[in-house]
Amino acid sequence: MRELIQHLESRTLFSATADTLVADLGAIKVDIAAVKAALLNSAATYKGEIDKLATDLRAAGGADNLALARKLRHDAAQTFAVLRRATGKVAGAINSASNRATAHGLSLLLKSSDHAIAKVQADIAALNAVMSESSTQFNTALGAHTVADDITAAGTNNSSDATITADVNDLTNAQATFAAYLTAAQKLVTDTTMLATDLGTLTA
Repeated sequence: MRELIQHLESRTLFSATADTLVADLGAIKVDIAAVKAALLNSAATYKGEIDKLATDLRAAGGADNLALARKLRHDAAQTFAVLRRATGKVAGAINSASNRATAHGLSLLLKSSDHAIAKVQADIAALNAVMSESSTQFNTALGAHTVADDITAAGTNNSSDATITADVNDLTNAQATFAAYLTAAQKLVTDTTMLATDLGTLTA
């Protein structure tokens, strides 16, 4: 009898509730909006700084600087285009999977059955698969971040030019906006993992 009571107490203390699942889903939706906003802010910040550096490279003159000014703008635009596509795909997939999983979890809480449990277990697997795929897409997108090499080259090739050095420093500081995007993306992954964990308590 004591073992049975302990088992029931464990389920009571550690099983998710409807409020838990709704809160998890709400956090994910906030995270999705935050990730998109952070990326837009980073892209806007970089564009202004990139345009200034490109203008100053052209003013400095020389074939290498002119070529680098063109490449810089192209690579920056390409980098953020790839990141926007990847972010959109990841956000859409997580939103869809988390909505479905939460709905099935709430249904299981209302009425338990083998079929309902199987649905939630499938949802947990789907959430884990989405997060794995999301990680792959993010890493692939980040691999396209070639504009960083262009910025380094601009500084190296014009180390005695105070204006260009200042531009490069400003772009280095702009990396904080990109770090904010990565932090927001990590929070989305963390909160999606929490939903999967809480759903798991319903099938244990």
